Amino acid sequence: MGDTAAQAQLQDPFYLAKDDVNTQLATLRSLHNEWETMRNNTRGQVSSEFDNYSVEFLDHIKNCQFDAQDMEGSVRIVQENRARFSISDEEL
Repeated sequence: MGDTAAQAQLQDPFYLAKDDVNTQLATLRSLHNEWETMRNNTRGQVSSEFDNYSVEFLDHIKNCQFDAQDMEGSVRIVQENRARFSISDEEL
């Protein structure tokens, strides 16, 4: 990929959303592991720390869903206008 194509890809909203989703998924995995540990350690007793962690975990899930929806919208636009975009079937 040439420098110009690489720069265009870096500024493309689809790739920005894709990077955000990948980052958020990594964060979610980590949060989930910590959340499970906290849940197992509370033995049915809810703590404010556990509640706060649960809220943070759900917020990350929602943000990831919003970014995934943005990506789906981008894919749909490209599918409907294939002649306008030079994207391979594999990449799409």
